[in-house]
Amino acid sequence: MARPLKELKGFEMIELQPNETKTVTFVINQNTIQYYTANSKWEAEVGDFKIFIGGNSATTLESNFQYTN
Repeated sequence: MARPLKELKGFEMIELQPNETKTVTFVINQNTIQYYTANSKWEAEVGDFKIFIGGNSATTLESNFQYTN
Protein backbone atom coordinates (compact mmCIF):
# COMPACT_ATOMS: atom_id res chain seq x y z
CA MET A 1 0.00 0.00 0.00
CA ALA A 2 1.44 3.36 -1.01
CA ARG A 3 1.74 5.99 1.70
CA PRO A 4 1.54 9.76 1.21
CA LEU A 5 4.81 11.66 0.85
CA LYS A 6 3.75 14.12 3.57
CA GLU A 7 1.51 13.61 6.60
CA LEU A 8 0.40 16.15 9.19
CA LYS A 9 1.64 14.84 12.54
CA GLY A 10 1.21 17.87 14.76
CA PHE A 11 -0.54 21.21 14.82
CA GLU A 12 -0.72 24.07 17.30
CA MET A 13 -2.30 27.43 16.66
CA ILE A 14 -0.70 30.34 18.48
CA GLU A 15 -1.21 34.09 18.39
CA LEU A 16 1.76 36.42 18.13
CA GLN A 17 1.97 40.15 18.57
CA PRO A 18 4.31 42.05 16.24
CA ASN A 19 7.95 41.15 17.06
CA GLU A 20 6.83 38.56 19.63
CA THR A 21 8.30 35.05 19.65
CA LYS A 22 7.06 31.86 21.27
CA THR A 23 8.45 28.35 21.48
CA VAL A 24 6.24 25.48 20.32
CA THR A 25 7.37 21.94 21.11
CA PHE A 26 6.35 18.72 19.38
CA VAL A 27 7.50 15.29 20.54
CA ILE A 28 8.30 12.82 17.77
CA ASN A 29 8.38 9.21 18.89
CA GLN A 30 7.32 5.76 17.69
CA ASN A 31 3.63 6.57 18.15
CA THR A 32 4.00 9.70 16.03
CA ILE A 33 5.32 7.83 12.98
CA GLN A 34 3.09 4.76 13.21
CA TYR A 35 0.59 4.05 10.46
CA TYR A 36 -2.23 1.53 10.08
CA THR A 37 -1.16 -1.28 7.75
CA ALA A 38 -3.12 -3.48 5.35
CA ASN A 39 -2.61 -6.25 7.95
CA SER A 40 -4.74 -4.24 10.42
CA LYS A 41 -1.78 -3.37 12.63
CA TRP A 42 -0.14 -0.15 13.76
CA GLU A 43 3.52 -0.18 12.69
CA ALA A 44 6.42 2.26 12.69
CA GLU A 45 8.69 1.91 9.69
CA VAL A 46 12.45 1.96 10.32
CA GLY A 47 14.30 4.51 8.20
CA ASP A 48 15.08 8.15 7.48
CA PHE A 49 12.43 10.82 7.93
CA LYS A 50 12.25 14.47 6.93
CA ILE A 51 10.41 16.98 9.14
CA PHE A 52 8.86 20.18 7.77
CA ILE A 53 7.87 22.96 10.16
CA GLY A 54 6.14 26.17 9.17
CA GLY A 55 3.08 28.35 8.98
CA ASN A 56 2.00 26.69 5.74
CA SER A 57 3.33 24.17 3.24
CA ALA A 58 5.21 26.83 1.26
CA THR A 59 7.21 28.35 4.14
CA THR A 60 9.00 25.67 6.07
CA LEU A 61 12.04 24.82 8.09
CA GLU A 62 13.19 21.27 7.61
CA SER A 63 15.28 18.68 9.40
CA ASN A 64 15.95 14.96 9.24
CA PHE A 65 15.99 12.11 11.72
CA GLN A 66 16.47 8.37 11.58
CA TYR A 67 14.13 5.95 13.34
CA THR A 68 15.64 2.63 14.42
CA ASN A 69 13.86 -0.08 16.31
